Amino acid sequence: ALEEGYASIILYESVVIKIDEGTLIVVEDLQKENPKVSQSGGAAWYTFTKLFGVENFEASTSNSTASVRGTSFQLKDDKILVADGSVNYMSNGNQLNVNKGQVGEKGVVRGLTSSEKAEVRMQLKNSVDSLIKLRKKIIEDNPIAVKIATSIMNTETDSKYEGTDSEIERAFASIDSGDISIKEIESKVPTSIKPINKVLQITKEIIRLKALILEYS
Repeated sequence: ALEEGYASIILYESVVIKIDEGTLIVVEDLQKENPKVSQSGGAAWYTFTKLFGVENFEASTSNSTASVRGTSFQLKDDKILVADGSVNYMSNGNQLNVNKGQVGEKGVVRGLTSSEKAEVRMQLKNSVDSLIKLRKKIIEDNPIAVKIATSIMNTETDSKYEGTDSEIERAFASIDSGDISIKEIESKVPTSIKPINKVLQITKEIIRLKALILEYS
């Protein structure tokens, strides 16, 4: 999908790729446990949630490879910027372990500059937006999820939700912001129902990313 100058790809509802203009992404391996993509030109931002059966993820450029097990990072031909987690980064024969809040470039690891922190905030917000849209699609595609979500909101709040799209979005916005406890909801819903579990897991990832954005403010 193309959003505000970005193209976005979502693999197995677990890896969100935001692609800058002029960047080409090729899916090299769609094996669910370890998908791999190659990137040429420009830059791309990757958010790997490690949800729904994806265990590892690998992204490569013409001269670098990033192997991860759950993180958020930006990859260019000669540079990686890590917002969360840890990345095994190989570039021009140099192997680096780049951790949260660090940049790997020209064989060395350093901290983020103020402008890079601003880039992290923007990209994480983009990832949150993509996950919110993914969650909305899952709810729309699964009527039972809408019914259960509506029932939950009626239990957890004084409002009465009839299950309209706008009401469901408003209710989940309250969960994302912490006004409604995700733990309370999780304890009351049948998580064995696949779409419900997906919605909950994606919601928890949205909450986590929102907290991460604050760390870079």
